[in-house]
Amino acid sequence: MTSTEMGITANEEKVASGKKTPPAMVMLVGLTAGLGVILILLLMVFILPSLKSGAHDLRVGVVGAPAAVSSFERSLATAAPDAYEPQRYDSEAGLRDAIEHREVVGGFVVDEAGVHTLVASAGSASISGSLTGTAQAVGQATGEKVTVEDVVPLPEGDPTGIGIGGLAFPLVFGGIVPVVAFRKIFPRSNGWYLTGLITFSAVGGVIVASMLTFGFGSIDAGLWSTGFWAVAGSIALGVAALAIPLAGLQNAFGVKGFTIGANGHDVPRQSAGRYCRFGRVVAVRAGHRRTDPAAGCGRNPGPLGRLLRRCSRSHREADACHLDRRRSGAVRHGCATCRRVECRSRRDRQLGV
Repeated sequence: MTSTEMGITANEEKVASGKKTPPAMVMLVGLTAGLGVILILLLMVFILPSLKSGAHDLRVGVVGAPAAVSSFERSLATAAPDAYEPQRYDSEAGLRDAIEHREVVGGFVVDEAGVHTLVASAGSASISGSLTGTAQAVGQATGEKVTVEDVVPLPEGDPTGIGIGGLAFPLVFGGIVPVVAFRKIFPRSNGWYLTGLITFSAVGGVIVASMLTFGFGSIDAGLWSTGFWAVAGSIALGVAALAIPLAGLQNAFGVKGFTIGANGHDVPRQSAGRYCRFGRVVAVRAGHRRTDPAAGCGRNPGPLGRLLRRCSRSHREADACHLDRRRSGAVRHGCATCRRVECRSRRDRQLGV
């Protein structure tokens, strides 16, 4: 082996070695601690919301005589501490109007006959259930009769509100999938890309609103009513609010970071240790020319480029290329992970090495 080849081998070893690997015990302790922190975060994300969920400072209306209202408010605070924020109204009609306009989530009419609870299940079925349960608890504590009236009920076709509650997945799907699909169709035109996302958001809002109205009966509105188009517009804005920021991130950083520049630059005329267009270090022969068939170019990546491209797809990352110099003088480029190689000489192919 010549001195030049020995120098190349030393450079290849430096490139392959990179940074020093920490001791096994350090990696074990570090990884265990990191996974433990992730486990704690997962428990907090999935369990804490269930433990801490409930009514907090919900505005409710109360109608009745001042003395009766004061007594009811004390009983309400005892039955559900910090859950409700009572607001007094002069009449039951005013309270109903406030519920319909979402100024309050519900209300109580306190009179000699007992407590008449007004709820709006169309606004929130869970809040309506909470108000009903609280009113019954107050009635049991005070011995008063409790009645419940749904001022703004859900449609008969979907009395539990499942259709509205199940919109999360379609909104996520409608916000993520078009970002990838339209980028595939318009890879070089940001104008058409953005136009496609906006168009799909509008069409998707109409489709979802139509299914909720005519398919599931979750919305009690006609096609040309303001309620239908309000729902369609809200869904369209939701899809666009998710899709457009994701499109910006994709345009700025790319879908796959390891393929950045895959169709861009040639391997420079440098010694070992320079970066190639696949984003990782490639050990190249000293004096490597731009026209070398192993490196290739943007239009024709050559055997080395094709190999790394195949390996990057299979390993989901751009693998470092290694050189294997045989005694015959042939140089074999290969993937550092799977050790697949591409021979640069006909002699190697004939010998099957």
